[in-house]
Amino acid sequence: LEDNTVPSIIKEDKFQELLIEEGSEILKSCYEKGSKNNYNIKTELTGEDSNQLYSFMDTYFSLNNGFTILAIEEPESHLHPALQRVIYKDVMEKNTSLLMTTHSPYITSVAPIDSIVHLRHTSNGTSIKTTAALNIGKRDRVDLERYIDIKRGEIYFGRGVILIEGVAEEYLIPSFAEKLGMPLDSKGIICCNVNSTNFEPYVKFLDALGIPYVVITDGDYYLNVKEGEKTVPKFGLLKEEDHEDFGFDGNDRIKQILINCKGFTEEQIPVEYDKQDKLFSEHGFFVGVHTMEIDIMSEIKELSHEKKILNNLFSELTLGGLKQKKNFSVELEQGKYISCLNKLESSHSGIGKGRFAQHFSVVCTENHIPEYIKGAIESIYKRVDEL
Repeated sequence: LEDNTVPSIIKEDKFQELLIEEGSEILKSCYEKGSKNNYNIKTELTGEDSNQLYSFMDTYFSLNNGFTILAIEEPESHLHPALQRVIYKDVMEKNTSLLMTTHSPYITSVAPIDSIVHLRHTSNGTSIKTTAALNIGKRDRVDLERYIDIKRGEIYFGRGVILIEGVAEEYLIPSFAEKLGMPLDSKGIICCNVNSTNFEPYVKFLDALGIPYVVITDGDYYLNVKEGEKTVPKFGLLKEEDHEDFGFDGNDRIKQILINCKGFTEEQIPVEYDKQDKLFSEHGFFVGVHTMEIDIMSEIKELSHEKKILNNLFSELTLGGLKQKKNFSVELEQGKYISCLNKLESSHSGIGKGRFAQHFSVVCTENHIPEYIKGAIESIYKRVDEL
């Protein structure tokens, strides 16, 4: 099945003949003389050299022995997941022209991201998109390929996608959607944790595929503070009414995505944060105020039942004693949410944000859901329904 356009060994007389052809410099880069005066291909070729060599050989050294295209339909049928990956490694990675149709995340998780032709049903017929012209840098490409592992290979099959920052959101967003009466699975919506705030390559990727998406990210509020002649952002503070010179790191990040991915100019993005949030939401970006945990606490500051749920859960999970449990309860009541979050993350409590979110997802109520998360879930539901 392998494409033999590029031979691994060329006899000396043929090599000398090829050297007179236009573009033959690539031969000297890719072949070295062996012990029997034949020329052997070097074991490691860059992608650019490989493409140039293929083009040269296809023009001047065609073997005229036919060209094979291997087509496989649904290779996952009756095949163990481990063997599905073997198909890719043993067949797809060879120099073979291959067409494969699949619904298997085991195969899509290891397929090159620039080799995808994505078909999806819409009310206007079948939409066909390709990642062949995906315009992202080398580092972002590596991040994407590492990201789309077996867990996230299903991103291709979602009717809609929610991009989130971390594991806490991974537990809570599906649960919040259930509480709102908008379960994600029933709409084919996938919640994808990118383990960072670097959403840009994923936005470009989903735009290339034409898959509807929303992004949920922390606001990461900061106060601009004078330090000598410089003004520096100070994080770890709650937003107060008397704060005048402040900002949101989340808004700054989304603003840059609109410029880099959506064709906006700096001047087209309003300075006022309420207007920014309106613009962002229209394009599928939903930004909190602080972190999600603090925004949840802020949401229930007047709700005793919902605060009791958080207190009880902390008391059940913490390794600390009665004093720590009481301090958490008092600080939650006093609105000292940063201190409460620090206790969740503290080694003394032994909880961590991920574990807390996992248990909280079972007992949370609709009242715990911050407005920006409600907006994101409602938005992705609407976008999927419009297909």
